[in-house]
Amino acid sequence: QFNRTQKDLYSIKPVFHCFINPESYDSYPKNWRDAWVFKNGGTVAMVEECGMDSKSILPQIRKILNGHYVTSYNVDFDLNRFLKQAPYNVNCKEFECIMKLCGKEMNCINPKLAEAAHEFMGMDYRWGLHNAMEDALTAAK
Repeated sequence: QFNRTQKDLYSIKPVFHCFINPESYDSYPKNWRDAWVFKNGGTVAMVEECGMDSKSILPQIRKILNGHYVTSYNVDFDLNRFLKQAPYNVNCKEFECIMKLCGKEMNCINPKLAEAAHEFMGMDYRWGLHNAMEDALTAAK
């Protein structure tokens, strides 16, 4: 969630910080448990036991995003391959990709988030100490 204050300052805070369990894992690749997100922010057991049911959370996500401008660090992946596809089916307006904006300023194509965070915010990701939520908040900043 992105809020503007009276002094034109901005704040960024997570709206949801949870895994979403699908109705079924039948259509998932057999190695879905090896995905990046489980190595950088959560465990498979946590997802299966504590993740939110997709039937209850997806309508809330659509209500927040539908009809609004949305961006991410990698719009092509996050929106076009993920949020705009089933089962999410978000009907949002695409705002300019943060990764491409960073690439223009850095004179390179598709810089990694760690590189852009270092370039623009002085953050040091050399030790790999970050997870999915931290990446989302960093990209939003």
